Amino acid sequence: MEHLENQLRMALELNDEVDQRWMEDVEMRNRQQARTMRSFEEKCRRLYDTRLREYEERTDKQLAEYEQALLEVL
Repeated sequence: MEHLENQLRMALELNDEVDQRWMEDVEMRNRQQARTMRSFEEKCRRLYDTRLREYEERTDKQLAEYEQALLEVL
């Protein structure tokens, strides 16, 4: 009986260790996923900001050209 109790205790301890390792692995993967998502967000934001700035520059230039053409006509 004592031998079975020892086996049960050891099995439960092993199970606790596996659970702890599993939780650590899940937490590590969650942190990595969060870092990856933040990195992707920053990359998208930079791309969006660059394209928005280029669009603003083009439209400002076109507007200035249209204004100049209008002033020449008047």
